[in-house]
Amino acid sequence: MKSVIILMLVGAVAVEGQFCGLFRKCGVKGAKGDKGEMGEMGAKGEMGNPGIDGASPEVIQQIQADILSIKNDLKWIPMMVTNGYQYYLATTEQNWQASRDICTSMGGDLAVNGMKDLNTRQSLLESILPSVTSRSPWIGLTDAQQEGVWKWVDGTEGTPENVHWFTNQPDNLNGNQNCGTLRSVPDPRADDDFCTVLRFALCERLFSFD
Repeated sequence: MKSVIILMLVGAVAVEGQFCGLFRKCGVKGAKGDKGEMGEMGAKGEMGNPGIDGASPEVIQQIQADILSIKNDLKWIPMMVTNGYQYYLATTEQNWQASRDICTSMGGDLAVNGMKDLNTRQSLLESILPSVTSRSPWIGLTDAQQEGVWKWVDGTEGTPENVHWFTNQPDNLNGNQNCGTLRSVPDPRADDDFCTVLRFALCERLFSFD
């Protein structure tokens, strides 16, 4: 009896393997309480080192020019028969001079070399023209500097052997047909027409891997 009283006085008794305080009932451990609220966010860290400087306006301009050049290159198609040139048919109709400007702005000129040989001309027409338009295109041929003296835009003389005129052409209708075109698709022969007529430009440039 004396030993029991001593244990109670020190504040602990053994019940079912658990020690309970003198003023607390013994029992099974209670369930875990709910998770407390998240604490406040810590202070913002220091700013990192600066990144690499952006490209200069000159570099950006050059990149844009290169992209435009690549886009233009993709418009040109190699000749189906190997003659060393590429061709591009413009997508909008213009007069002869404006058509030539389109070609020169893309690094070429109105078609000349592929026009001088009739078989090459025929192959070219069959490969890119019929599916696009029935209107014949402008080519690099004119007698604007001297009536009746036809020249290709590369400076060479336009002769019956390299122009391959359509029957009874050129006729210089109304005295003012000074620009060369093809008679009609798919006929490959040449005709003269008014330079103000709107047609598609047939552009040509030397093939290059550069």
